[in-house]
Amino acid sequence: MTYDQARLTRAILAPLSLSDCPGEIYAYWDRCRHLWKYGRSNNSRRRVGQWARQCGISRTDWHPIVWAVPFATKFDRTLHLYLKDMGLWAGRVKCAHHSCHRHHIEMFNIPKADGPILLERLVRKCVRRLGYQASSRRLWLGS
Repeated sequence: MTYDQARLTRAILAPLSLSDCPGEIYAYWDRCRHLWKYGRSNNSRRRVGQWARQCGISRTDWHPIVWAVPFATKFDRTLHLYLKDMGLWAGRVKCAHHSCHRHHIEMFNIPKADGPILLERLVRKCVRRLGYQASSRRLWLGS
């Protein structure tokens, strides 16, 4: 068992934290770095605006489906560990946007066309492993 597989197993078996609450799993394509960002939020619509202001992410870069999950923090951590175990983690990535100056951690080396397919597959895998229910909906990207 690799180090990442051991971390994944521990994360799956770990009890829920008191701060773990319902939320949504979202994704966007970073066109400057050619990387996918997968994250969680309790309000994906608001998060779209935050990323747009902070990093210049266009509405066209967002994957239009989000998944509502009952324990977003644990789900998000499990999803990221699966991706890391697959060797897709991009490491600490300096944001390309002129006003951000941050290093983003949850970025993954996945071809643009494969990102939504892989995310859907991993969401289903996390649902099975964690025993949660998840529902998908369209992310409203209007102005």
